[in-house]
Amino acid sequence: MSITNKHHKSHKSIFSEKSIGSIKKSGLYEVWFTMLNKIETGESFWIRYTLLIPKQTNRNLQGNGLLWFGYTNQNKPQENFMIKKFYPIEEVHETTSNYIIKIADSLLTISSLDGAFQTESGKNVFWDLELSEFMDPYISTPYLAKRLRITDTLNYATHPNVRIDGIIRIDNTEVRINKSPGIQYHTFGEAYTTPWEWISAHTFSGKPSAYLDLGYKVDKGIVEIFDGSRSLTSWNSNVISKLRMSKKIQRIYTETQLKFSLHTKSVDLTGNISCEKENLLGVEYLGPKGGRFYCYNTALANLEAKFHSKNHEFNESITGSVAFETVYTEPINGIPYLPWEAEYI
Repeated sequence: MSITNKHHKSHKSIFSEKSIGSIKKSGLYEVWFTMLNKIETGESFWIRYTLLIPKQTNRNLQGNGLLWFGYTNQNKPQENFMIKKFYPIEEVHETTSNYIIKIADSLLTISSLDGAFQTESGKNVFWDLELSEFMDPYISTPYLAKRLRITDTLNYATHPNVRIDGIIRIDNTEVRINKSPGIQYHTFGEAYTTPWEWISAHTFSGKPSAYLDLGYKVDKGIVEIFDGSRSLTSWNSNVISKLRMSKKIQRIYTETQLKFSLHTKSVDLTGNISCEKENLLGVEYLGPKGGRFYCYNTALANLEAKFHSKNHEFNESITGSVAFETVYTEPINGIPYLPWEAEYI
């Protein structure tokens, strides 16, 4: 599938340099993140373009753009790290015909991302990546949910399952990326809602176009299962039925495991996600309204999922390449995290 207007619309920046004054009245965080798995080596990479504009009464607080880079290695967890770099808001540029977002000299377009930065401690990263084999965007959280004040955050999976080629360089080590499976999301809002959990599975054996996405916040969840040719969660095509079904999804979670289920007269769904604690990377987020939140994620989790309806079956498992994230208002003991003010962990 080629790039469509749906892709551009789902990725377009909410931020506008001309309207920053009005944005400050409510605050804004905006995130574009890409995760990819180099299956053959057990490595994963996480690249994040973000901006934060606090809700302000102090006009001297202008906000920031940030670039983030995370690396996890299933075979060498001692090499896992997360870094980021702050930029003044003046170096953040909104969507144009040439790019979706630009932070300093780092660009994100609808089909590519390239950038580089160095921390004060001397850690260097560089990426030059091209995307291909596009699928329709998946709009996880409909805009109506924000209008109804059900959520302050909207999640758009512009590329819920994509292939990535190119080069990543960490210090002096160059990594070649060849048709690695990946995802790319656009998330934005005026406040974080906690707790939340999220998973994205897109490396099902024999089903290169299939994906499963689950987002759960406080007491509501949204799950999408695409089997490679059609959506099995047909209720998501209608906003009202999607919101009604969200109340029926149940979950039990810890920082390393999440069990979810959905049981109705027509659907039976169960799932279990798990990961090794040593493969989690923790980061501290600052919200637009000043709150601090602690996010623990990995792209090396495992999944078992079973779905049954009158017309469809989906019984699948993945080992070591599922994105899994949990978020809390307090840090978890025993897992290091990257503080908001810091650049490297």
